[in-house]
Amino acid sequence: MSCVACNTDGSQILTGSFDCDTKMVNTATGKVVGLFRIESYASKTPKDEADFNSVECMGFCDVLSLVAVLYLDGSVAVYDILTQTLQHRFRHKSTLIKLIWEDMSPVLYTCCRDGAINLWDSRSGEMIIEYGGHTAEITDFAINKDSSIVVTVSSDHEAKVFCVDKLDR
Repeated sequence: MSCVACNTDGSQILTGSFDCDTKMVNTATGKVVGLFRIESYASKTPKDEADFNSVECMGFCDVLSLVAVLYLDGSVAVYDILTQTLQHRFRHKSTLIKLIWEDMSPVLYTCCRDGAINLWDSRSGEMIIEYGGHTAEITDFAINKDSSIVVTVSSDHEAKVFCVDKLDR
């Protein structure tokens, strides 16, 4: 496994793996209750390191029945939990680092190696806005409780604070 995430009530966890599979597990029974996979990834055998892909991060939306899965190749897939179907897939210009769902919202935040934070509408798969300013990859970020501030840290040895306008999301 490469990463793990838990829903807000602790009843389900997601496990991501180096083979690009994401499994959803019921924590009460320990049983796998869902599998999220992009078929083109499942059948692909890497020929060299440049072809390698894996699940890097994922999370549950707390207002819609959705999960988001971030892949090393710069793509994010949004799946419907109930039908276990792909709803949207979007690509970044650069390798992704992390994703966070906004509290009580269908808005998804991602950061990547190009030094930008992107906000996405998970219902449409459209990018809402991009915040930039770092000269190197963002290594981590956090969002305050009301989602009005995003704090980033970067390999450029800087931390930045972005004020996120409600109109932007």
